[in-house]
Amino acid sequence: VRERRRRHEASAAECAAARRRLEAKRSRISRSQFLLDPSQHSARLGAFHVYQELSVATLALQEKRRRRCAELVEIFPLRRIHSGAGDRSVTLGQVHSLIAPGVLQEEELRDLNAAVAFLMPLLAGLAACLDITLPFPCSGGQGAEADVDAYAGLGGGDMSASSCSAQAGASSLAARCACPCVLHPFTGRWRYFSVYDRICTSEFALALRLVDKDLRWLCTCHGDPAPAKLTTLQLLAHLLSSAHLGCLSPPPPSSSPGSPAAATAGGGGSARGIGCGGEAFSRRRYGT
Repeated sequence: VRERRRRHEASAAECAAARRRLEAKRSRISRSQFLLDPSQHSARLGAFHVYQELSVATLALQEKRRRRCAELVEIFPLRRIHSGAGDRSVTLGQVHSLIAPGVLQEEELRDLNAAVAFLMPLLAGLAACLDITLPFPCSGGQGAEADVDAYAGLGGGDMSASSCSAQAGASSLAARCACPCVLHPFTGRWRYFSVYDRICTSEFALALRLVDKDLRWLCTCHGDPAPAKLTTLQLLAHLLSSAHLGCLSPPPPSSSPGSPAAATAGGGGSARGIGCGGEAFSRRRYGT
């Protein structure tokens, strides 16, 4: 018994020594901590640590994403504007702002419709390039094809009065579905950029508000939450000018008194750590 106890104590001492050696070599820096600021931890880990390789890969991915976003922006008639006060904005076609109060002239209405038609595929394309799921998906006008088919099928097979009425309603709905729109996932309804009698409707304002929340979410996912005062095209300029555009793990938002909080408009959600982009980031709160 004494011999077995002696061997057990010797084995325990060897295990403890091996554990101390392992603990001394093990990195105290987590992957998320390293990716938040690689320059701060690089010297401690050494040049051949696996985190160094991960850092190089993430920087290459960020550069590729930024290049893809730049190529996408070049497709659209987008021009950046810098004011003397440091404010940034963009123009889409001939439009400087998508907020159009009052009655629009024919040319203004055409420019506005063109700008909205440009904005929807641009926003969806940016989200795809950045691998981020938009809280409110955008469509250039393909959002309700199933509703059109269902509406057209209400009239049955014969050409009765009700059938003609159903087909006329389906034609009207098809024209509506050709308009750019935004999906609200909670209600399952598409919100259209509709204009009636050359006046932007409340539906137009609601759809624009959802687009603003999409843009704010993209900004937050890159560690650069946008100020509350920015409008749609200013939010787009803020996103494209972000220093961390395309990154996997943005730094935490600035804590200075003048900086905005790290939350989406009407909701919240941290953008820190890996997994902010794409389906992997599941903790999202949508605005209402």
